[in-house]
Amino acid sequence: MRSTLILILFVLLGCKPDPIPVPEAVQLVAPANLNACTTADRIDENQRQVEFEWLESLHTDQYELVVQNSATGALSRKSTTFTNQYLILEANSYYAWYIISSSALTEETTKSEVWQFFLEGEVAATHLPFPAELLQPENEASVTLPASGNYEFIWSGSDLDNDISSYEVYLGTSETSLSLQQSGVVNSSVIVNLNPDTTYYWEVITVDEVGNKSSSGVAVFTTK
Repeated sequence: MRSTLILILFVLLGCKPDPIPVPEAVQLVAPANLNACTTADRIDENQRQVEFEWLESLHTDQYELVVQNSATGALSRKSTTFTNQYLILEANSYYAWYIISSSALTEETTKSEVWQFFLEGEVAATHLPFPAELLQPENEASVTLPASGNYEFIWSGSDLDNDISSYEVYLGTSETSLSLQQSGVVNSSVIVNLNPDTTYYWEVITVDEVGNKSSSGVAVFTTK
C-alpha cells in the first residue's frame, strides 16, 4: 500500500505542466543609440517618417513600440507583430525609444533597453547635447546612506558634436523647487551630503561649448 502511494505521488509530481515562458527582451537595431537619424523620409519641413527596427525575441506574440520626445515628454505607442514599425515625428528633436514584448500566454511583459537618438531636420551647425542618463540613484530607488551622509550621484552624458563642457546638478525635496547644487561639473558624478528619511528629486543639465543645454528630466529617490 505504501509503495502504491509513493508511486502515485511520483506520477502526480512528474506530471506538473511546464512553466509558461516569459517573453524575452528584444535587441534594438535602428535608429542607432546616441546617434543622429538622417535616413528618415521627409514629410514636410517639420516632420519626418522614421523606421524603427529590432530583432525578433523568443516567446513573444506582439511588440509595442514606445517613443518619447525628450523635450516635451510626449509619448507615441504602436503595437505590431512585425519587427519594424514607422512613426511620423517632429524633426530637430531628441527621442528615447524602447520595445515591450508580450505574449498571449502570460500577462508578464518584458521591456528592452532604452535608446536615444536625434531626428535631423534641416542641417544644423550645432546640436544640443543628449539628455543625460541618470544612473545613480535610479528613479524611485530607496538609498541607504553611509554614516557621513555623503552620497555619490552618477550620470552619463553624450553629444553629437562631442563638445560637452560641463554639467549642472539640481537637487531638492520638491519636484517644482530644485536648487542648484553644483555647476561647472566636468566629470559625470558629484558627491552631495544628504539627510536620512527624506524624499529627494534631482536633475542634471548638460551644457556644451556654445551654450546649448539639455535636461535629463527629474528623478526621485528616498534616503534611509
